[in-house]
Amino acid sequence: MAILETAILYKDRPLSEVQFYSSDEFLSHETRNGLLSAVVNLVTTAFDDEIQNFSIGGHTILVILKDLIGDDDDVEEENKVIDRKMNPPLGIYCIIDKESNHKQIKKIMEEAITQFINRFSIYAIKNEKPKKFQKFNSRLEKLFQALALKHEDRFKSIF
Repeated sequence: MAILETAILYKDRPLSEVQFYSSDEFLSHETRNGLLSAVVNLVTTAFDDEIQNFSIGGHTILVILKDLIGDDDDVEEENKVIDRKMNPPLGIYCIIDKESNHKQIKKIMEEAITQFINRFSIYAIKNEKPKKFQKFNSRLEKLFQALALKHEDRFKSIF
């Protein structure tokens, strides 16, 4: 099992990100951001659903989206309908090896995005500059550290 990288995104910009291994060999930084943006926009507008994962070669990209709804946001109370163009979701993604345990990683992703939302106000997430959130990078590292290493790197660390 190996996690190459993980990041928390809002409006196509990374707020907090950690890279354990380089993913540039199969997906450049710019291509990855464009791909994630396009897929999230397609799924949320066309299918009104959340994407969970998609594969590229020997890797899988896991994505979880959380709606950020504050008291001042326009939401129809009866049906809890959220206009994602007006209220874009907060997202977290992980690029992992295909053989990795998706359930285990998604559980940590859920924990990470929950901690992020608890740490920063909705107002800050929607209005602050991304640099403010970089202090959360160490929290992401701690949460994913146990699952991030490739098998060969685990053995190297033992000896």
